[in-house]
Formats: sequence, structure tokens, C-alpha cells
Amino acid sequence: KMAAPTSMYSIVANFLLPLVLLVGSYLFLGGTIAPDQLVAFMLMSLALSALLIAFEHSYNLLKDLNLAAHNLEQAYDTKPLSYKEEDVKLSHFDIAFEHVDFSYNKQSDVLTDISFFAKENSVTALIGPSGSGKSTVANLIARFWDVSKGTIRIGGKDIKDLNPDGLLHYISEVFQENTLLSDTIYNNIKAGRENATEEEIIEAAKAAHCHEFIEKLPEGYQTRLSEGGNTLSGGEKQRIAIARAILKNAPILLLDESTASLDADNEAKINQALDRLMKGKTVFVIAHRLNTIQNADQIILLNQGRIEEMGTHAELLAKKGHYYEMVQEQEKAKKWIVKGA
Repeated sequence: KMAAPTSMYSIVANFLLPLVLLVGSYLFLGGTIAPDQLVAFMLMSLALSALLIAFEHSYNLLKDLNLAAHNLEQAYDTKPLSYKEEDVKLSHFDIAFEHVDFSYNKQSDVLTDISFFAKENSVTALIGPSGSGKSTVANLIARFWDVSKGTIRIGGKDIKDLNPDGLLHYISEVFQENTLLSDTIYNNIKAGRENATEEEIIEAAKAAHCHEFIEKLPEGYQTRLSEGGNTLSGGEKQRIAIARAILKNAPILLLDESTASLDADNEAKINQALDRLMKGKTVFVIAHRLNTIQNADQIILLNQGRIEEMGTHAELLAKKGHYYEMVQEQEKAKKWIVKGA
């Protein structure tokens, strides 16, 4: 909306002096104004043009500052998550959702009446269309947000009673968009466990199949990343995030399309590493490719924020419902070929 008026303002400010020079010269040649008047008008137009251009730059700066101030106000107004237990000590790691509702904007629910139980050391797969609430379930387990209604329990304890920082010691996450720090690769992996030794960090990198490309970098593990790791490819960032999770070795593991940015060769290697990482843990896997989660202990099909179907691969196929249709569609897609004109 501001593009047109801002452009017009810029044109007027920058063309004020040439316009005065053009009109003043015409009036001067016609004898309407004296030479000193022409010079005076040119000086005034030059000063006014500089003032208008400076104001334009200040206006753009003020717009940015206004947005920054708004973000700061929002941050200051955000209340910290409350809790009762300072020192979080969990002895077992089954996860239960009890009639959970959730909304990001307190207007429309993203999740509605979600109830399920994931046994300790089991694999639960979350599937469904985009926007069905799969990633939200993972975020709620890690208590990045608090539920609007209902209860989430880990090891029988309501996570609202637990110190969020203490809770995260028991959880490893590998999401589609992983945050890398503006620091060395070594420290980015070490963020998984601060007291890890150099040997453990290298072993984690090897397990995630990122040791080889790290060694090829000019400074190896001491290569400093830009903010967000933008100097690395998507697959390389994903593998560093997986190395971090392997190093942390937390009893609860959240995987959200953790191989989404990898090519076929690296995906096979990473899946082997993830298989080792998943052993003996309570795992939640979010996936679109159904062939990757057929061996899950429990598959939850979400649709429009509700649980539409739940069970094992065999049980859901036997129902011949939405999950059965999704499997059939993916089987058909495997047979697609590209033909020339």
C-alpha cells in the first residue's frame, strides 16, 4: 500500500532541484526574475531537497524501529511458563494426551479433543494432511506451548508442573527446520550435551554421516557457521541436527520429517543412524511417506486437528478407511513414469 506514495515522494524529493533549475532558467531568460533570485531559489531548493531525502531515510528507519519496538513489547508482555517442580526427575517415559485442545491465536483450535497413550520405548507415528496438527503435537510434548485444555503427562506427571528447561533434558528433537547457532560446527553439535568429550562429538558426527563433509571444510569442526547455518546445504544442516540428537541421547525423541532435506544415498545412511538412535526410546515420528512408519507400534492419523484413526499398520489397513486409501494412493504413485512427448 505504501509503494506508490513512497515512490512519488522519492521522485519529488530528488527532482525538486532539477525542476527549480528548469523553471528558474526559463523565468530568468524571460526577464521575470533577477540572477540573484535564481541563485537564491536554487539554494533553497537544494536545501529543501536534502531535507526531504533525509526525512525519507528517517521515515524508513522509523518504520523498522517501530516493528522492532512492537516485537520487543510482545516479548516483554509474554509471561514465562509456570511450573511447580524446579528439579525435574522422570523415572519412566510413557506419554499420555488426555482430551487436549490447543489454539495458537485463542480463536480457532488447531487440535481438538486429542487423547492417546504412547508406551515407554515405543514408536508412535503421526501422519495426516498438511495442517492437520502433527507438528503441533510434537511441540506440545516438548512444551514449547501450553495446551488450551486437557493434560499431557510424561511418566505420569503433568508437564505443566515441570520446569520447561528441566523437561527438555529428557527430549531430543530433529525437526524440518533446525536451528543452528552462529558458532563453530563443533559447538553446534556439542549443544546436545555440554559435557561431551571431543571423541564423543566426533563419534556422533560419524553416526550421523556428517563427519566426512565436515573434515573437507577449511577449518573442519572449527568452521564457524553464519546465523542459521546458511552456509550449509539443507541436508548438511539436517545431519548436524541429527548428530546433536545422537550426542544428547535423550530418552524421548521427536522426529519431524528428519530426512526431508537428504538425497536418496544419504537418506539410507541416516535412516540406519536413526534406527540405532531410536532403540530403547519413546519416539514420535512425523512422516508423509507411509512406507517409513509401517513398523511403528502405533500410528495416529490426524485430520483437521482430530484423531481420525489410530492403531498398527495392519489394524488400520484392515479398517479400509482413510489410512488404507492413503497407502493405496502412495502405491499407485510408485508406478508413475515420465513419458516423452
